[in-house]
Amino acid sequence: METETQQAIDLNLDLTVEEIYLLTQLMEIPVLLGVDLGAVRDLPDETRRAVAATALRGLRARQFVQRNDEGRWEPKPFVAALILTAAAPERSFILLQQRPGQSPTPRYAHSFEDNTVLLYPLGEGVHRFILSQQPQPARQMAQIALDLPAVPANPAPPFAVSRDTVSQVQELVAEKQPGSAVQTLTAAGADAAAAQAFVDNLADMTAITTMTQIIYGRDSGQRQTSGFTLVDGAAGIWRLRPREEQIQIAPVSQEEALADLAAIT
Repeated sequence: METETQQAIDLNLDLTVEEIYLLTQLMEIPVLLGVDLGAVRDLPDETRRAVAATALRGLRARQFVQRNDEGRWEPKPFVAALILTAAAPERSFILLQQRPGQSPTPRYAHSFEDNTVLLYPLGEGVHRFILSQQPQPARQMAQIALDLPAVPANPAPPFAVSRDTVSQVQELVAEKQPGSAVQTLTAAGADAAAAQAFVDNLADMTAITTMTQIIYGRDSGQRQTSGFTLVDGAAGIWRLRPREEQIQIAPVSQEEALADLAAIT
């Protein structure tokens, strides 16, 4: 991913969870979506102080902090801008992807005005922050992660079932019971051919990716959330979109999937 995005980025920082925790403490920021600050915050006081001291040494060594007029440590302006954009955005885009045999991979894009910070874990407690200046950075990040094949939509008809039914079907497929999974869908009202194609896709998938957009609505105090899941597999690309208590499931083409992505990025 870095190769395709780094052409247009202004800032790229790798920070440990401990360093991020210390920076948020210096800036009086309670949470940062995409980083588990509680892993440090919940440590015993003495341990937490020792961890913070180590983090401060690391930040000082890379010249990411400075003393203010009162002699207290604070992040340098470019680091503060990056952390603040990620911690207090106007909107966020969250991508959670899982491929067979791999742990789920989360990626985040936090935006405030014209600034977008991409955030994702590198492993070993390290997170990468990228301040991007390219157009639609969240969309480009998602397109690279999805890597969807150029395929038409499967001809099977769409259907809608409850959230519980989808969970049951996923469990049955994971337990190598595709026949029972198909029966569960048809009993819930799905077309038999569509149920079979969807189960085939789950059983032989390339990736399952959930994408969510959050608009925080600070003036109104109301948070708006929208999104969908794509299952890319042997039977094409299938979109799962929540609608109240049901999940609408439909085969889509690559073009349709990318248009849905554009609508939330």
